[in-house]
Amino acid sequence: MEGGTGSLSSWTNSGFSYKDSSGNVTNLTGIAVSSTNSCTGNETAADKLLTSKMLDLKYDTYNSADGEVAGFQPHGYINPKYVILGVAYAPPGHSSYATYTNNSTISSTGDIKSTFSSAYQTSLKTSITGTIIKGWSAGTSSTSTTAYTQSSYTSTSNTVSRSTSLSDTIRGPSNDSVGLNHDYDVVWVWLNPVQNFRLIEDTAYSIQNVQWDGSGYSTLDPVNAMDVIALSVGELNGDLPMSAGNANAIKRTWAASEVWPSGGPGLTSADLQAIAKANPFWQCKPNPAACPTSPDSVRYTLTLNQDMIYQQAPPGGQPLTQTYTDSYTQASTVGHGASYTHSQTYATETTYSGSLFFVDFSRTVGQSSTFSTQLQWDRSLTTSNTQTGTVSITGPTCTGNPCNPSLCKVDPVRCVRR
Repeated sequence: MEGGTGSLSSWTNSGFSYKDSSGNVTNLTGIAVSSTNSCTGNETAADKLLTSKMLDLKYDTYNSADGEVAGFQPHGYINPKYVILGVAYAPPGHSSYATYTNNSTISSTGDIKSTFSSAYQTSLKTSITGTIIKGWSAGTSSTSTTAYTQSSYTSTSNTVSRSTSLSDTIRGPSNDSVGLNHDYDVVWVWLNPVQNFRLIEDTAYSIQNVQWDGSGYSTLDPVNAMDVIALSVGELNGDLPMSAGNANAIKRTWAASEVWPSGGPGLTSADLQAIAKANPFWQCKPNPAACPTSPDSVRYTLTLNQDMIYQQAPPGGQPLTQTYTDSYTQASTVGHGASYTHSQTYATETTYSGSLFFVDFSRTVGQSSTFSTQLQWDRSLTTSNTQTGTVSITGPTCTGNPCNPSLCKVDPVRCVRR
């Protein structure tokens, strides 16, 4: 104010709390500040997000110095039984192997739009801060994992990837004579995931949109890290007995204290079959008639113009070994867009029983207590992330003259070429 004096009035509000309809009080962290300049008449104010463990509150100081509530954001997480992270294929023969290096192939992009009813599918969005996958229990995050990272790929999807410092080697069956047997393919399964969500609501508690805040893992699990196991297709489809370690892991007894709609926390036979179907060759052995007649041209990419040889050595000789290495980035002709959709039940921790988040989140899902995921592989591969796959094929040895057993008699096709 020219030639005069003016004043600046400022208001600071703190010590907020929220009382729900049941009388439960939640203390909120944060302050809301507004000010008025008597010279210019200008007001300085903004929306402020007041936070707590399970509820954030949008507070507006623009229209009133005392401020007013502008919206609610209850947040929390649900606990699905598992997440499929990838499929790896076993070569023929005990001396053969396939190695995946610097690899996010052991990863998956999950699109969860179909989890929600049509009213919320179009407004669903993903918001992931950083790449760290944190541990969660009782609504609080604590430890974190460095073996895997996560990133947003689309507005409704999240990619969980194996660290580029790790590699995986898959070997063929111990019996050379069985040749290529998809029962020994591996599906990587994450057993203690949590999925974080935030509900954006107006002052009438009407849900405007659902926000997916990414994945975490449950620290209720004694592993206290991402619990990822390798399940062979034979273990999943019943062709092979399940190892004691895997059989114990899929029981998920540590999750019994969570609130489950039905069936409990352990993986059921239906769950195992759903996981097996992530591999299109899940029924190939010992039922070759159920094997796809040709590879999926979208999911798989031709890397050689000829077959690799799996041929038995002559009597007294050593088998031939062929090795092939493929490095690729997004610019390569690697197949993109292959997907697999499945549904499963999910639980909630007792912390969320009756909470605003749990009650309102239940209103958004298309089918009660069902979490649906469309998995897509190699969707987040970029030119800065080169992946390398190496396969080494070694034929079987020959004992006796003629060979016993003879691969020609076991499988005449593989005897000639593969």
